[in-house]
Amino acid sequence: IVDLVAGIPATDSTVIDASIARRKGLDLRFSRRMNRTYPAALALVRAGRIELTSLVTDRFPLADGGLAFETAVRREGLKVIVTPA
Repeated sequence: IVDLVAGIPATDSTVIDASIARRKGLDLRFSRRMNRTYPAALALVRAGRIELTSLVTDRFPLADGGLAFETAVRREGLKVIVTPA
């Protein structure tokens, strides 16, 4: 089972109850968005300098979102996409 919390806190700090995280065996991962990277990357894709289709190895409908996350966690594919119905 994979639980995911996504978002940017209103402040630069947040509190996580360590005892609950340990009890549940949570694996915490943080990621950073890069504002200036996206426009440059999109420009490369639009110009045809980067081919992305082959990177997508799995597609799942929203109803199979859990399976999609399990696939991603097991690193069975390169890029897993969940699409709404």
